[in-house]
Order: sequence, then C-alpha cells, then structure tokens
Amino acid sequence: MSSLGEALRAAGMRVEIAPVGMRCLEQIHSRPPDVVLVEFGEPETAVLLRELLGMATRPGIMFVVDALGDNADADRLCLADDHVRPDCDPGELVLRLEVLVARRRTSTGGARFEAGRVQIDRDARQVLVGGRPVSLSATEFELLLLLVRNAGRVVTKSAILDHVWRYEFQGESNIVESYIYGLRRKLSDEDRSLIRTIRGIGYLFADERPS
Repeated sequence: MSSLGEALRAAGMRVEIAPVGMRCLEQIHSRPPDVVLVEFGEPETAVLLRELLGMATRPGIMFVVDALGDNADADRLCLADDHVRPDCDPGELVLRLEVLVARRRTSTGGARFEAGRVQIDRDARQVLVGGRPVSLSATEFELLLLLVRNAGRVVTKSAILDHVWRYEFQGESNIVESYIYGLRRKLSDEDRSLIRTIRGIGYLFADERPS
C-alpha cells in the first residue's frame, strides 16, 4: 500500500495512510477524503466498510486486491466502487481514481427509469425492486442504470467498461462479471430473469412487466 501512496503523491494527490481501525475512521471523519483505498482481506475491513457505507455522504471506495478466492470474496468485492491490484501501473491507478472522483461529483440530473420490477430515481440515487429499497455502491448504481436505460437491448461488455468505468480498461478482465454477480444478488435475481447473460456478447436487462 505504501508504494501506491508514493505513486499518488508523485501525481500531486494528497495522501494519508492509516492502519484500518479507529484511527483511520477518525481521519476520515475529520478530513473527509475523495476516495478511500482499502487493502482487501484485512480483518478490520468489514467494520470500516460498514462505517463508510453508512455515511450520509461517503467517499469513493477502492479495494486493493492481491488475489480472489471463492464467491464470498466476489460478494465483498462488489461493496467497493472499483478495485486494483497492488502492482497496478501508477498511471492507471491515478486515472481510475480521477474517474471515480469525477463520477461521484457529477450532477446526475432529475430522471426516473423503470424496467420490469426495478425502478430507479437517478436524482435521489434510489433503487426500488418490487417496491423494496436496495442499497448499491456508486459503481453498481451506474451499471444498473446503464442496463435499465437500455432495457430490452443487449449491452456489450466493452460498452459497459466504456460507460461505467469511462476509460480504455486494461485491468482485470472479470470485473464486469464480478459486478453483475453482485447486482444479481442484491436484486434477488437468482434465476437471472432480470439480468440475462448473452454469452460472448454482454448482458440484457429484461423489460418485462410483472403480471
């Protein structure tokens, strides 16, 4: 993590490093950052994430991931807005952080979208599934919004990377699959009736209204 911090400082970013725990939380509350980089797998990570996700105006969350294990890891990975490897290219890291910050600062405008049993209020950043509110990370929200706005049409994986991550992606090839997995879990879409995989192409959000 220290090497990533040095790379960010070299790019002109203000960086503060603290061990995961109370000291880290105190720093976040006293000097709110734009993005928090969290080393994935640390025992105290779950407590930190609960605190961050519960903030009224939270910073962006980026995991630093060395390796993934089972589906439980993919589950937890989707709590963050993005993730990188410890040995990622410093230029790529800076670009991804800038994209994440810009995405969280951009005004979303007032608009509502609906497809099937899913309703999205883009202005309020609210998602309802069958009338039930669902909490999503910023990246999950942008991914779902893209799919719902194109309901009934196939959205290619490259289009998802371009519109959600907003740069020519050169990182982990399974990042889209990881976030789709997390979305399905949060939307209770175990049967994949909402988000359908179009093998070798991308994903399609079903525009079927409940009977």
